[in-house]
Amino acid sequence: MQGRLTRVAAAIAILAVTVFAVLKLGGGDGGAPGGTTPAASPQTSILPGSSGAASGESAAGSASDAADASEPEEQPRAVAGVEPGAATVATDGQGHVYAANAKRHQLARRLSARSFVAIDGETGEVLLAHKEHRRLPIASLTKIMTGLLVSEAGDLTREVTVTPWATRVEPNRDGLIAGHEYTRRLLLYSTLLASNNDAAEALGVDLGGTAAGFYAAMNLRAEEIGLTETRYASASGLEDLRNTSTALDQAVLLREALDNPTFAKVASTWSIRIPWEPPTRAKVYQNHNKMLRSYAGTIAGKTGWTTKAKGCLAVAVERNGHRVIAVVLGADDIWHDMPILVDAALGRAAKQAA
Repeated sequence: MQGRLTRVAAAIAILAVTVFAVLKLGGGDGGAPGGTTPAASPQTSILPGSSGAASGESAAGSASDAADASEPEEQPRAVAGVEPGAATVATDGQGHVYAANAKRHQLARRLSARSFVAIDGETGEVLLAHKEHRRLPIASLTKIMTGLLVSEAGDLTREVTVTPWATRVEPNRDGLIAGHEYTRRLLLYSTLLASNNDAAEALGVDLGGTAAGFYAAMNLRAEEIGLTETRYASASGLEDLRNTSTALDQAVLLREALDNPTFAKVASTWSIRIPWEPPTRAKVYQNHNKMLRSYAGTIAGKTGWTTKAKGCLAVAVERNGHRVIAVVLGADDIWHDMPILVDAALGRAAKQAA
């Protein structure tokens, strides 16, 4: 009898250890996909191939931040054939090359962001990074991909008929009216400058034929660019559960997008007046990226925010012949974090060039 009790006790102990291990493995970066897919609106496809937020996320955010603190920082691996002390010394195994001590840095002040990265705008080399591979919701940084696909499709004078689906999104909204027509140009400026979600969704359905069709096009383009840790499930960024990416992927994306002249022109615009249907007659769109005016050398960028994603910002800055692209995700204060990060990245780029 006592032997049987001993075996039962041992089995219970093993079960407890197993349950603990399963629960522990269930946390961390990625998580399982969740949420529901929004209904797609039927429309003919022409593609060849800020933000509102839900409430009640603060408790989840605190748990995630606690997980951040315990998660070990992944270090890039040494590059064969590179001498110690050389400017480029490591890679992450995905083709991203890291500058010396890119992950061992001391910034002027502590950043609030859960993840950040700064890359060389010319070479793509990672200059500074912290949890740059951590998959997180990216809010309206999603609109960088939406804007790139529209810019690549061109035909900006094309009239887009707005579907009811596009008008039912949360603010920011431009007040588009279902059944009315607006040019791609207007919707592109509305999307990238004012971060209007109805404009982004209208463009998505126009290009993809359906919302789901556009998500497929976004993911295909992401794969072509090499965004291996990104999954799109929204044209606007309102989907926080399945629409995720990393700071590094978003930096790579912005670098690619700025090679498109249309995207670069729109994303660098501070303010523009565009004709609107009566009785409004005209609207002025002003860029949410305040760094265009507050930080010397800022070329372009995109802001984002939802309750779950917190503050997100991607910018490109060029100063003294050095271009840096930087991204912060999950920040309490993007306007505090980004100048500190870019200052350090520009200093490192200048030091490497010397």
